[in-house]
Amino acid sequence: ELSSGINAEYGEAKKAETQARLKAEAEARDADDYSQDKYGKLPVCRSIEKTGRTWTEVEDLDTSMAGEEVLVRGRVHLSRVTGKQCFLKLRHRYFSVQVLYAVDEKISKQMVKFIGACPHDPLYSNSYDIFMRGEEIMSGAQRIHEPALLEERAKVHEIDLETIRSYIDSFKFGSSPHAGGGVGGERVLMLFLGLDNIRKSSMFPRDPKRLTP
Repeated sequence: ELSSGINAEYGEAKKAETQARLKAEAEARDADDYSQDKYGKLPVCRSIEKTGRTWTEVEDLDTSMAGEEVLVRGRVHLSRVTGKQCFLKLRHRYFSVQVLYAVDEKISKQMVKFIGACPHDPLYSNSYDIFMRGEEIMSGAQRIHEPALLEERAKVHEIDLETIRSYIDSFKFGSSPHAGGGVGGERVLMLFLGLDNIRKSSMFPRDPKRLTP
């Protein structure tokens, strides 16, 4: 029993020694991190705050901005660290841009390592579905608010622009980026009541042969 007690105390002492050493090494690494205020889990900017920052949309980036510092927002589509460099691809809505981070007087090795470890998933999209008891009851997504892109996609799908002209024009009068969703009331009612067909929960059910009333 005496031997077991001594071993336990020795184990705890070694553990504390290891933790202290790791903490000291981490503090030493952070001490020379001259980029520590430029990355990491930064405070969230609420909409009521005015930061004074000017943001550039990913789709607006071009070669004329070479040498300039610009602020962009986007999701990490993929990243790859090679030595003291990190190749990064950012995606915002339907556009993407490739970025190269390399250790220099502004970007520390810790910053490059952090960027390379950022989680990414190329399957992410600005949309969602909500299910209830195995049935979809709501879908939502970010709406395309750029008139030019709307017209481009409409032409691809051979949609007559004049039939949706009022809809496209509505985005020319100051509509900001936004998202939303719609709950299927009939579906929710069907699931709550345990009905076997959604037509039983709809006052005017639709089918290929019945569109009105």
